Amino acid sequence: MLGYVTCETGELKVKDNARYGAYYCGVCQSIAGRYGQMPRLLLSYDAAFLAVLLGGITDEETLIERRHCLPHALKKKPVTASPAVDYAADMMLLLAGCKAEDDVHDRGGLRARLVRTAVRPFFRKAEAAHPKAAARIETELAALSALEAASCDSLDETGMAFGRVMGTVFTGYEPAAASCRILENMGMHLGRWIYLIDAWEDVEEDLDEGSYNPLLYRFDYQAGESKENFRQRIHNAVQENMMQYLAQLAKAADLLDTHANRPIIDNVIYMGLLRRTEDSLAKGRKTHHERKKEREHDGESV
Repeated sequence: MLGYVTCETGELKVKDNARYGAYYCGVCQSIAGRYGQMPRLLLSYDAAFLAVLLGGITDEETLIERRHCLPHALKKKPVTASPAVDYAADMMLLLAGCKAEDDVHDRGGLRARLVRTAVRPFFRKAEAAHPKAAARIETELAALSALEAASCDSLDETGMAFGRVMGTVFTGYEPAAASCRILENMGMHLGRWIYLIDAWEDVEEDLDEGSYNPLLYRFDYQAGESKENFRQRIHNAVQENMMQYLAQLAKAADLLDTHANRPIIDNVIYMGLLRRTEDSLAKGRKTHHERKKEREHDGESV
């Protein structure tokens, strides 16, 4: 459930775009410096947004310097270093470890078990650094797993369970404690959006593999119904819920008192997440044949 939080970089000013990139590289460098090279493969812009958000509402000093790294060995890149960046990196690894456990539980298989084994040492180290957050995340994910095992047909119950996970991630940074309630609401609604968009995009795969998907139970998928017809039938309801979650997220974010990074924060919330939603919904309405042809065309274009 990672990798959904994006930014519309073309709508940012040059200086803000550079700053956003510096946070992304900062999270990557933080992981490399404290965990080694391999977990850098888990990097996503979700963690960059968390670092931007927490760095923007605290008075901590943020250092931006130019550094070399393995992907950019010939040219130095601007890199942000701060406690908020380190925290975001740790939370990313905690979530990656939990996701690996969830994949083994949901789908099993050799690949899932290998990923879990590879991620576990980094997860344990991040867990030791943030024991309270890690314990709460594991508790909430266990509650979510129980709901899924019971074939829960409530989007509110399952979505809120993952929303509480993200609420924990957003509120575990001590320097931002003054904004705890706002951050918890932001994390809650973002988590509900992530859970729903993930379910929407995984409908075909979950049907093929016989895996749990809340949409199949909430909208009473019937054996024999085509996947395309099911998507068409539930599209408007899914869209309404996604937009509602984003509206609540924006409402909470408007209450934040920021010292920096506001253009980036607003860009992600009002543009990036909306574009990601629209793209996902548009792709979902296409038939399986149309999506297959697009993938074949993309492969030919590479």
